[in-house]
Amino acid sequence: MRFTRVRRLAAPDLVEGLTSIIEGVQAKGLRVPANCRLSRHLSFLRNWSESSSPGIVQARLIELRSVMRAAIDLNEYVDILNELDHDMEEWREKLEISLGGQPLPGKEKKTTARDAQFELFLAASLRRAGYRVHPFPVVDPTKGCPDLLARRGPFEFAIEAKRVGSRESLDKRIKEAFGQLVGGGRCGYIAIEASRLLNKSDNIVSYRGFYAETSPLFNSLCELEASCDKTISALQPREQLLGIIWRASLGSSDSAARVPQIASSFYVSCTNRPLRRDSTYWTLAHRLANRDRSTAAITYLND
Repeated sequence: MRFTRVRRLAAPDLVEGLTSIIEGVQAKGLRVPANCRLSRHLSFLRNWSESSSPGIVQARLIELRSVMRAAIDLNEYVDILNELDHDMEEWREKLEISLGGQPLPGKEKKTTARDAQFELFLAASLRRAGYRVHPFPVVDPTKGCPDLLARRGPFEFAIEAKRVGSRESLDKRIKEAFGQLVGGGRCGYIAIEASRLLNKSDNIVSYRGFYAETSPLFNSLCELEASCDKTISALQPREQLLGIIWRASLGSSDSAARVPQIASSFYVSCTNRPLRRDSTYWTLAHRLANRDRSTAAITYLND
């Protein structure tokens, strides 16, 4: 199941939003160093928004990449702080870890910070979709276990989150994630953040029109899953895996409108049972992918 979302955001909105996020993190008692990722985003955006030529035609490629990455991080941290606020103490350590890393993923040697960010964003997205979500309870520290435990009514499931940066590592990460589901003793989903895999160099891709923008992203996620079919089919016990949650956010530009934009998508697949509209699995796909009906799937960064 696939839904798309569209957002419009001007440069001053990015500055205001990041300032608010940093203040919100500090209000939780966490220190936000001047050289941390969010602070560096903010410093760059202040200079960018004050420049005389912020538009897509004039902006240098590296500037546009940085703006888009700041917008993606901002959108995710807004959800994280809003949805996890009332019990932030149990997410506090993960939030502190997530503040590290480089402004652009391609310059990172370690992915610990963005791995933590994806886990937090996934938890926030599930919360926003109406699920109760908590870190998975660790019973035996020597054994691997999933990252999250979610429930809605009688439907309870675990989630193991993985960020994947290359096709070569995708099958390996799926197997690792499944092992952690089995170690936790719960049926569940593997959640894969594939932005880095789909756009390793943070390139800006040009499209013409809304559907030309969203369709390639959705198709790419479907193709990724199809390419892993043998690996997924070989996982045993098969009933342990309920499905795969795919996520990607990519920067691009509309060649007609000449504005930079962000396309974001959740794609939820069911691996071993029919996805009937009345099933709890369809409900997850529908709620997660369309978690905010008032917001549609591309973020337009207006001048």
